[in-house]
Amino acid sequence: MAFEWNQTYSVGVDKIDDQHKQLFAMLNKLLDAMRRGEAKHEIIGFFNFMANYADEHFKTEEQYMASFGYANAQVHKAQHTIFKTSVENARRQLESEGYSAALLLEIYKQVGEWLINHICKTDVALGAFLTVKNAA
Repeated sequence: MAFEWNQTYSVGVDKIDDQHKQLFAMLNKLLDAMRRGEAKHEIIGFFNFMANYADEHFKTEEQYMASFGYANAQVHKAQHTIFKTSVENARRQLESEGYSAALLLEIYKQVGEWLINHICKTDVALGAFLTVKNAA
């Protein structure tokens, strides 16, 4: 059930691919903590990482979009905003409902599925555009 980065998720831009790998690594760190029964102690770090690193990663992508005049930039940025909002909402839900393994697993799955969907559709399209522009 782990979300593993593989070449299918490559957008062809090393900096973006490396950042995606870090996001997958953090997801899997959380999964490992869940398996060890230690996720309650890891969840704050997970949310902090996702908020901070996602901001850094999204800025990277958005800088590429701005620098090369990417036509779908607004839609792409809107998806980034949705992700940040969903991570924040998940954090709030966990705070209000209290820690439960079921809720944490649901959050893990939602974040992983969003990440894969976004990479495979939106980021791969950006990567193809950047490759044509010789930015990759």
